[in-house]
Amino acid sequence: MQTIEAHTVPYVFADDSASKYLDVYRPAGQRTPTPCVLLWHGVGPDERDVMAALAEQIASHGRTVFVPDWRSDAPDGGRSHLMASLRYVRDNAAAHGADAGHIVVAGWSAGAGAAIAMALRPDLTDGPRPAAVVGIAGGYDRPARSTASIPLHDLAATSVSPVPVRLVHGSADSFTGRPTPWSPATTHVSSTSPCGHGTGLCISMSRIPIMTESSG
Repeated sequence: MQTIEAHTVPYVFADDSASKYLDVYRPAGQRTPTPCVLLWHGVGPDERDVMAALAEQIASHGRTVFVPDWRSDAPDGGRSHLMASLRYVRDNAAAHGADAGHIVVAGWSAGAGAAIAMALRPDLTDGPRPAAVVGIAGGYDRPARSTASIPLHDLAATSVSPVPVRLVHGSADSFTGRPTPWSPATTHVSSTSPCGHGTGLCISMSRIPIMTESSG
């Protein structure tokens, strides 16, 4: 596997009152700008370390990966942290050798819903939508931490142009409330299409080991 270099930097809240930290992973010795991935952890407060192994795997494919801490127990459910980390990546990607014009937002569990919402509700987020979004073992029938709106409801009502979306679940994952087993499938259709397995999103469901956490 390609050698990965990692370092930690602070990012600042919208009101400049405090700093939190994010880890940056990228291929060692990479001299040209890479696509970048902003990877949000799940509901456990400040658990960026949980995503380290996945971040290293993504970076080994020639990506720069930003993994911030955020707190779901903040008064706003973590929205200010999530949005501040996105602003940091937009503003500082180039300084880390990444292409700010090609940002993929991905998330695990609660972070998955937050990531998917970025494609569906650009009116509730700052700046342009990501180039693509990825949800890993997420539930999308509850308010997203990034927008406080429900992704499945937004999907049915949205009129925005589609962006690529990937949904990934364990083949025996019952935590998200979805039927199992799921058959791997990939479909590329408009985000304005009716919701369902294989419709409404670019869906890729993969058979992966299931990680656990206390809640979504």
